[in-house]
Amino acid sequence: MELKGFDEFKDYLESLNKGYSVNVKRFVGKIASKTSKIARDSTPVKTGRTRRSWKIKNLSSGSITSITVYNTSPVSHLLEDGHVIKDKNGQVKGFKAGEHMLKSALKEVKEGLEDDFMKEFFK
Repeated sequence: MELKGFDEFKDYLESLNKGYSVNVKRFVGKIASKTSKIARDSTPVKTGRTRRSWKIKNLSSGSITSITVYNTSPVSHLLEDGHVIKDKNGQVKGFKAGEHMLKSALKEVKEGLEDDFMKEFFK
């Protein structure tokens, strides 16, 4: 018994795998950009530094792709999670609730993730 076309089929499967990997990386990058834009737009502005400090870090190792959306501003965690308000004597006078820029951006992106996935891979 002789099998014909096996090498061509193997090459075809390998080309699908390579194309899939590129498409997944592009899709993950689009999702990260969308998350960063939503977080940036919902960041409160006093000087604009925190709004301008949203970054995207892409880590790829072989077939594994990881993308991180983060903020380099030294006060971003205070805006995100909230903080206490103290007077000049160190007495706690209140609490400023967090703006949850990244948390709300992730929630919004997550809600539309299935639609975005279907549009990207099943056009």
